[in-house]
Amino acid sequence: MARKGNKRHLKSLYSSNYYAISKKHDKYTTKSRAGRFDKKSNIPLLLFIREKLALGANRPEATKIIKQGLVKVNGKQIEDFKFPIGLNDIVSIDKLGKNYRISIDRKAHFAFDEVEKNAASSRICKVIKKYKIKKDALMIGLHDGTNIKGTKDIKVNDSVVIGSDKKINRLLPLKKGAKCFVMNGVHVGNAGEIDSIKELHDKKQIIVRKGDETFETSLRNIIVIE
Repeated sequence: MARKGNKRHLKSLYSSNYYAISKKHDKYTTKSRAGRFDKKSNIPLLLFIREKLALGANRPEATKIIKQGLVKVNGKQIEDFKFPIGLNDIVSIDKLGKNYRISIDRKAHFAFDEVEKNAASSRICKVIKKYKIKKDALMIGLHDGTNIKGTKDIKVNDSVVIGSDKKINRLLPLKKGAKCFVMNGVHVGNAGEIDSIKELHDKKQIIVRKGDETFETSLRNIIVIE
C-alpha cells in the first residue's frame, strides 16, 4: 500500500542544502518539526547543538542537553530536539554564557555568529503578511511563522525588531537607503543598501548597492536589517 501522511525520518542524502552537513556520513539525519520557517530554510535544534557547536559526543548526549532545558531560543526554554531554528533566531546557552544569532552564508548554508548578551535580547523579523481579526485588531505574520499584534504604519515587506517579550521595539521600513540582507536567490548571503525599488508588472525588484557595485534581486529575497 502507498504511504499516507508525512515520513517521520529524513535521509541525509535528501536533506536540505541549508543543513550544511555531510550527506554520506550517516544514512539518516534529524527532521525538523513543522511550524516555523520554510522546510528548506531551517535546521532542527539538535543538529545545531551536536554538529555545529559540538556539544555532546553523540546524539543521545546532545538530546539530553536540550531535554534538560539548558537551551533557549529567542529567550524561551526549548526542550524539543526537533524544534526548527532559522534566520535571525537567537540561541542561548546560559550555562556556558553563550549566545548565537542564526544566519545564512554565501552558499545558502546554515551559519551563525556569537553575539553579546545585550544583542541577544532582540531579533529582526520580516513582515510577510498583515490581516485583521475580531474587533478590527491588526495582526502581522513574520518570516519565522510568528503572528503578533501590529499597527497601521507597519507594511508587508517591512521589518520589525522583536524583543524577548515578543513585542515590537522598532520598525524598519522598506525604503531607499535602508540596509538589507539577501536571504534567498543568486545573491544569497550578501548585505547592502537599497539603491532603488523597481515596479515590474505585478512584482517588485530591488536594486542593492554593495560598495561600488550593484545587483538586482526580487523583493521576496531580501529582509531589511537597518
